[in-house]
Amino acid sequence: MYAFTGDRVPSIGSLDLPFTIREYPRQTTKLLTFLIVDCPSAYNIILGRTALNAFQAITFAFHLTVNFPTNLGVSTVRREQIVA
Repeated sequence: MYAFTGDRVPSIGSLDLPFTIREYPRQTTKLLTFLIVDCPSAYNIILGRTALNAFQAITFAFHLTVNFPTNLGVSTVRREQIVA
């Protein structure tokens, strides 16, 4: 794995965890493998293409939204531009 600066960051290990997006009833849960690294970052986690594909998620960067299918239809995660 490489840091945002381009430096190589060795992984300490990996961990399989259930990851849930949104809250009941418009939620979905998948078992994801997270790489553990020792690297200062403003982020707690970074969801890559593999995770987004597992959730069948579609991202809309301009609108700061992620859409994904659930048993009750499509659900959306939204964020505000000021917070981002």
